[in-house]
Amino acid sequence: MTVKMMTDDEFLANFRPALRDDGTLREIHPASDDYEAALRENRLWTLLDNDGNMIITPGLHWVNRMQYVMTEVPHTAETPDVLWHNDSDESWFINHYHCPSCGHKWQDEWSCQVDDDCPSCGARHISPHTSEESESRQIED
Repeated sequence: MTVKMMTDDEFLANFRPALRDDGTLREIHPASDDYEAALRENRLWTLLDNDGNMIITPGLHWVNRMQYVMTEVPHTAETPDVLWHNDSDESWFINHYHCPSCGHKWQDEWSCQVDDDCPSCGARHISPHTSEESESRQIED
């Protein structure tokens, strides 16, 4: 899974989700016409709870779902999951991985030293071989 680090404001600016009058994300219900249109047009996202981190991921998901969100900007096959990270004082780590199956090397930034799946061959649960505390969050382009 490729995860970008974004603040709430960056996600709002990049994807322009539907908002309530109070500025919070407007939930899209599966029975609504908006839901069907958003799903068809690749503008449906799922907000997930992942062990206390909120992740918003393109498309339709069921496990750990908090709500569905519709955006103005459609996602593509290359759109990564977004760690919806509120600015806080918690530490972040740049984790470096090396796949034992195919030899691919990559790095991801997380709030912990977490196992990851190889983006090249799909091998599962690879632990970082090194991690370093990040001075600031990195945003992948």
